[in-house]
Amino acid sequence: MKHMSIGVLGHVDHGKTSLVKALTGIDTDLLKEEHERGLSIVPGFAYIHSNNTFIDLIDLPGHESFIKNMVSGASGISSILLVIAVNEGIMPQTIEHLDIASVLGINKGIVVLTKIDLLSKNEIIKEREKIKNFLKDTFLKNFNLHEVSSISRSGIDALKGLLVKDAASFEKKEIIESNFFLPIDRIFHKQGFGTIVTGTLRHGNLDNKSEVILLPQEEKLSIRSIHVNNKEVPQAEKGQRVAINLRGIKISNLNRGNVVSSQNFLKKTIAFEAKIKILERPSCRLKNNSIVHVLVGTLDVSARIKISKKNILSQGEEALVKFFFNTPVVTHEHEKFVIRSFSPSKTIGGGEITKIIDTQDFKKEVLTPRKKINHSKKDILDINLDKDQLEVIKNIEEKYLSLEYNIESEENILDGSEIAKQMNRLLLKQGKLVSLKLYDRRIKYLTHRINLDKVKKIIEQEFPYPDKFTISQVRDLLASSRKSVIPIMEHFDATGITERFGDYRRLKNKF
Repeated sequence: MKHMSIGVLGHVDHGKTSLVKALTGIDTDLLKEEHERGLSIVPGFAYIHSNNTFIDLIDLPGHESFIKNMVSGASGISSILLVIAVNEGIMPQTIEHLDIASVLGINKGIVVLTKIDLLSKNEIIKEREKIKNFLKDTFLKNFNLHEVSSISRSGIDALKGLLVKDAASFEKKEIIESNFFLPIDRIFHKQGFGTIVTGTLRHGNLDNKSEVILLPQEEKLSIRSIHVNNKEVPQAEKGQRVAINLRGIKISNLNRGNVVSSQNFLKKTIAFEAKIKILERPSCRLKNNSIVHVLVGTLDVSARIKISKKNILSQGEEALVKFFFNTPVVTHEHEKFVIRSFSPSKTIGGGEITKIIDTQDFKKEVLTPRKKINHSKKDILDINLDKDQLEVIKNIEEKYLSLEYNIESEENILDGSEIAKQMNRLLLKQGKLVSLKLYDRRIKYLTHRINLDKVKKIIEQEFPYPDKFTISQVRDLLASSRKSVIPIMEHFDATGITERFGDYRRLKNKF
């Protein structure tokens, strides 16, 4: 059986979802708000089956607010369909999606010009030249442009035939891999079945008798059944879209970004080494010791970067670096990843993991030198405690900021020292941290004001008054969890930002 996974990329409203439906008959917009708002929020999945060939089509969100959802869905794809609406041409997310595909190591694809029924033939010819000129410095420079209309179906059958032909000739690298892992991108409950997780199998083969472990929770689980392309199968292969029905775990204990793996194969880490490259864009640069978003597998996590022998990497430059995380990361050597800056939020490069740093190595390499530095500066700190306090404040702020849309208890953020507690109270007094106002006053959660303002801004953009929304919609929008979203929404209710109507909320009219 031949199999290929193809990511459908492109700017918002360029016709990706309509194209996938025209090719497969499957509507990949499953969320109610996706239909209401006319845009994809999370990746959607469809497939083409022809003779002995299966093609998974992964419809990736085009809006800039959902880039991390886009990267999550792109994990493990072999090829792309770059969708460009001929009436609009090259747009910002056309460029960013192609950049992301490049840093993820994808080197083949098809360019599809949609909405051809909106322009005359002469106008289409002019637009084709502009697009060809844009593509000449990319990995798609030698690939043809295919014109389609999802409404009239012009060009659809020809494109489908080409996809099947390419998939039939696609050759996987035949490497025997006894271990497997699957980064989770969707989690849901199905009546009569229980908890189901989905993702693209990134390594090895998985069968329904496999002993698996959920990471980073380190919880051993068993498999009830495996589904590929809506059919129960005894085994799934590397590169396939897989749904796993798990026994013995509740949805509340799972998060997107978790990994289902062979036992004794992967370990959680808080650091890895990598070879990275900065994009060939004038505005792309990366400073040593800066904090960035790292999007690896289906995980989006903050990291501090250490660059060897340089202070700044500029456009097009490569380097060996180390990433240090505040939360556990589960991944594998040779996995590709994307680097995005915090402010402004944009893709600046990517790379490949060269070494997972073991916890013991991390302690030797990072913690011990730090202790020596603290000891050597003891006299200075005794004389001027402000430096010590500033360092603690900086570390606490970074931890809160790295959580982004997730909420953790103080116990999980602070190291337990008295100075950490004092500086935490100071940040709260200064207004940099916010104590969330909850229905249950016995519970105390803090978050950074910047993160809270980001959530407010996203809700204002996506659900303007009088649109109503649910906790689940906000959870999916932020790629967070109910456990984190509920306290934030209770705080917004209490502070007059939102008002609640049963299971629904909306912004108050003043916004």
